[in-house]
Amino acid sequence: MCAACNKDLSGLVSVSTHKHFDHIVPLAEGGINDVTNMQLLCEACNLAKGRKLVTTSSRYEGWYT
Repeated sequence: MCAACNKDLSGLVSVSTHKHFDHIVPLAEGGINDVTNMQLLCEACNLAKGRKLVTTSSRYEGWYT
């Protein structure tokens, strides 16, 4: 499920597709490359978010909020 819009990503994410793992706190804003700072977004949501810092989805622990 996309953490932003809840789109079902079943069958859309595989080793052969372009994945959209998002840094919850962008690297440009001091975020880290750690599993606690990652969420899965659909392509549209990830591209719309870009480098912006947005509220973390309630589907994830609020480690950085």
